[in-house]
Amino acid sequence: MDIKFSGNIDFFTNKIRKIIDPFLIEQYKNDKKRSINSAMTIFISKVGIIISAFILIYAVYNKEMQIGTFVFLYGLIASFQSSLSFFF
Repeated sequence: MDIKFSGNIDFFTNKIRKIIDPFLIEQYKNDKKRSINSAMTIFISKVGIIISAFILIYAVYNKEMQIGTFVFLYGLIASFQSSLSFFF
């Protein structure tokens, strides 16, 4: 017994496309939003690290802070930043 699918292929592909296309569009929007949020949080954290490094280096340069304290604080800030990256 031969079943002909030639007339039904367009029908089934259209039905499948109507189901999958809205899902793919929504997934694309969510991925785009997630990528933008991730890029912004990375940018903000990097700017924070750079600003804190300049403040600490300025304090060491003006002899308001010792090198050991600088290394400790910078390591503390860097580890805090890396632990925060797990949340985002």
